[in-house]
Amino acid sequence: MKSTIFLLFIFLLAAFTSIQHAQNILFYPECKVVNLISGCTPPEVKFILAEGIEEDTIKVLPGFNTMRECMDSLNNTIDADSIGFYIRGKNENDNYELYYCRDTAGTRREDLIPFGGTLYGIEAEYEIKLIIKRNGIAVDSLAQAFLGRSTGLGVDDDFITTNFKITSVYPNPFNPSTTIEYEVDKSGSINLSVYNLLGELVAQLENRYAAPGKYQKVWGAYSGQSGIYFVVLRYGNSVSVKKIILLK
Repeated sequence: MKSTIFLLFIFLLAAFTSIQHAQNILFYPECKVVNLISGCTPPEVKFILAEGIEEDTIKVLPGFNTMRECMDSLNNTIDADSIGFYIRGKNENDNYELYYCRDTAGTRREDLIPFGGTLYGIEAEYEIKLIIKRNGIAVDSLAQAFLGRSTGLGVDDDFITTNFKITSVYPNPFNPSTTIEYEVDKSGSINLSVYNLLGELVAQLENRYAAPGKYQKVWGAYSGQSGIYFVVLRYGNSVSVKKIILLK
């Protein structure tokens, strides 16, 4: 009888704790899905735990030749300098577990993944679920949808069969500004952005409706650091990428 009462007490305590902390995990920015887009290699992604004094974050960092974008329920791109899980109400007895979740042949699989490790070649729909455990009991969780896809276009690929592409970037290497020329073969919404090697957005140069034609845009990296960057032109599901080098 005593053991039954004790187990009931533990169950109620866990339930109460869950209710009190059910909103302690956020994914920033709030979005329907995170797209991971790669060129000639499958998309890769890392999850880095950054501990704070009162809050912790788990940053989502694209791997080699991979870019990320957050989409809302209407498939509009959400601008964000950085993305990831945000944990409020930090407790010294909390531990975090991260899972890669997907459906395979009608069966749900959830595999524990390490912080700092890289998920290689994830070209499918899946979820990343964060679980907070307090004294071994799960008290909170949040799952975020991801979609990995490869466009088949590598950096500096010039074999695109349509006239939608970045035609040139000059000078390259450059300091401190460079001119980006691109072509659009039919009307639609385009996005021209610059990313660093971590896949973080550095500058959004264009985000508008464009008619067919040839265009150019100047990027002045006056506050940027020397290194490799990627200019990315998006139109629908098409992506054109050019590697550029800033030398200061």
